[in-house]
Amino acid sequence: MARKRSPRDKKILDYQKERRNAYGENDKSSRKSIKLRKSLVNRNYRRSLGQATRLSNLEVDDLTAKVDRVRRSSWKKKPDEPLATHIDRPWGVRQDRDGDQPTHSELRDEAHRRLRRSKRRSI
Repeated sequence: MARKRSPRDKKILDYQKERRNAYGENDKSSRKSIKLRKSLVNRNYRRSLGQATRLSNLEVDDLTAKVDRVRRSSWKKKPDEPLATHIDRPWGVRQDRDGDQPTHSELRDEAHRRLRRSKRRSI
């Protein structure tokens, strides 16, 4: 049976595990563009294979060598960032602009510490 977490621990975990799109475009359009990018990569690959095999009077061995040279271009989505990092970004901008000290949350700071600790362990 899992141990019961305190509300404080739940909030810290939420700051760590909840992710936000940091790419800078609308999250709804991101969902569409991710699908589009993946389909464009696959379409381009299929087109390249078709061009390599079409109109060729080559022997089977030469044809397979030509097909093997065709590479799929890669596209990866930029990973989302943790909520704690995402929340702190506007504060840094405001601090630079106004010179004010941002208000810090103990829970957000604890989430940052745990995120840094987990990154060190994974390396």
